[in-house]
Amino acid sequence: MNDRHTTEDDKALGRLMADMRRIPVGKATLYELAAFHPDGRRVLIAYTRRKCRQSLYGAITDDRRREALIRFFGTDRIDFRRKAADGLDWGGWNLRWTGRTQREAVTSELPYAPELVAVEAVAPCN
Repeated sequence: MNDRHTTEDDKALGRLMADMRRIPVGKATLYELAAFHPDGRRVLIAYTRRKCRQSLYGAITDDRRREALIRFFGTDRIDFRRKAADGLDWGGWNLRWTGRTQREAVTSELPYAPELVAVEAVAPCN
């Protein structure tokens, strides 16, 4: 067992603590909603307060986000799957929850879809 403490450990811990401070304490848990492509690509769509069909629908129908998503997926056709946990299919991508919360995702956050970067800066989905 290696009990030696290194400056690299200190730096890694410092980065982790700085990331954790970005998430306000005492706020509601937010769940990560992402789009998965069959070729392995994944992009972050939004964080939602609940994991249900209503939250999924709300995350994609916000006026600014909807237009950005249509540009990203290249179509406005959406096919909801039978169960809310299975998400929906849109333009060859599957939108569903990753199983992580915003707090858990801090250390390895997915990139937002390029079309959503400006939208999230103005109107985050909560």
